[in-house]
Amino acid sequence: MRRSSALFAFAAFAGLLAGCSDSSTTDGPSRDTTEPAAAESAEPSSPGAYVASTTPPTDPGNVLIISLDTLRADHLQTYGYRRPTAPNIDALARAGAVFTQAIATANWTLPTHASMLTGLLPPKHRVETKNDRLNDARATLGQELTARGYRSVGYVSNPFLDARYGYARGFDEWRQPRDFVFEKAGEQAGSISGYRPPQPFVRTEDYFVDQTSPQVLDLALDFLEGHAALDDPFCLFLHFNDVHSDYIPPAPYDRSYTDGYDGALNVENYPHNESVYPGMPTEDLEYVRALYDGEISWVDEHLGRLFATLERLGFADDTLVVLTADHGEGFLERGKKEHHYGVYRELVHVPLIVRFPGRVAAGQRIESLASQVDIGPTILGLLGIDGLPEADGVDWSGVLRGDDDAAPARTEIVSRGVLYPEKGDEASLVWSVRTDDHTVHGRRKKSAKGTKFEVFDRRVDPYELAPLAVENAAWRPLIERLLAVQDEVTAAADALPMADSNDILEDDAALIERMEQLGYLKR
Repeated sequence: MRRSSALFAFAAFAGLLAGCSDSSTTDGPSRDTTEPAAAESAEPSSPGAYVASTTPPTDPGNVLIISLDTLRADHLQTYGYRRPTAPNIDALARAGAVFTQAIATANWTLPTHASMLTGLLPPKHRVETKNDRLNDARATLGQELTARGYRSVGYVSNPFLDARYGYARGFDEWRQPRDFVFEKAGEQAGSISGYRPPQPFVRTEDYFVDQTSPQVLDLALDFLEGHAALDDPFCLFLHFNDVHSDYIPPAPYDRSYTDGYDGALNVENYPHNESVYPGMPTEDLEYVRALYDGEISWVDEHLGRLFATLERLGFADDTLVVLTADHGEGFLERGKKEHHYGVYRELVHVPLIVRFPGRVAAGQRIESLASQVDIGPTILGLLGIDGLPEADGVDWSGVLRGDDDAAPARTEIVSRGVLYPEKGDEASLVWSVRTDDHTVHGRRKKSAKGTKFEVFDRRVDPYELAPLAVENAAWRPLIERLLAVQDEVTAAADALPMADSNDILEDDAALIERMEQLGYLKR
């Protein structure tokens, strides 16, 4: 295992947070007063459904999981970025452990969150397309914790985190505060989940004004306030979507990093905006990045209020905090924007930060390869719970506690994505296998037998931008390993029950339009 360490006192954490954000007492939007919506029942819903053990944890504590949509690790100072985009996240990192080489299992929201909450690679959990639903036989983190007495809730803000996809199974409550409702021509569309939204998305001519962090935070703060007098541990899963396009951060973050930009670029309707293209003026592309960074700072402000509330209510010292992202984002590194074109570095290198006072030594930087499938097993390991029996992930709890000899044996990280067809083309599968030093990226059409390979040496090409000549015999073992991994994972997946296909998008115009706006579906 590659590891470096520098110890920081946890006592400084609250002070760092207070210094990083002066918004902890700022009045937010009015609180949501709608009745909580229950997630799917934790009870088995079909023959063969997974049933979690009720054996209590040996080292119990609260759990807070934070997933930030579309956040590249390399846009945080913790990971070497030049701008102070997220001082509250950086303070969290100093008070905990940082995985410097955490890799997403796919390049978009649905399969990566399924991996986080099951510990399974996408071909094994089989939630890879917009109509897939997690099979009842697959264990979820929510089931494991709820069965052991945790109050488990999730507040999310992306249509691909709708409870209908199945990975909310086991949570007592799973809510989307706005429910992706929009107004158009003065008429309000129906909710996609049957909940009553406190406030709809506002639809303009070409885009959604997409700011959900205040609503997610308010639900979280209400939950924490209500739980303060209770003895039962909690698991709180929060998903913040605002880093995702469109990049329209509110003031003052819309000007935080634009450095006096006086161009005319309009980034509204970003997924379909033809003003962002390969070869565009450098100053315009930098403006796009600056707005993206502004979105990060906007979300970080809300995290500062969240962390301050944990401190004020006395939860901070006994709460395991895990912060990560579902995937990254491309800024024309390969002539493509957003994240639907492969499983390259800019799309799958994500932050992974763990803080658990008294259990996780502060200031650790773990340089070994890690994956989103490790999140569930590591959370359970830190709590002293044996669960997620089929997980592909490994448990880092021993290392996080300071035992270098407990480093998991791992030689590679696997990512896989399904690319939807464009302009009459057919869908493709993309794979990558990362070793300590190299990456092999493969792509093939679903109907084709051959795979197009790219090999990158990250020792000299850390961003995977200069593919090596695949004809070189030196790279043949890496290519053969990629092929073998494809076969191994596919064979293991074929032995498992299929995901349920529920035609989740059928006759759901509001959800379809929302996904089109986010760039997940092609018009």
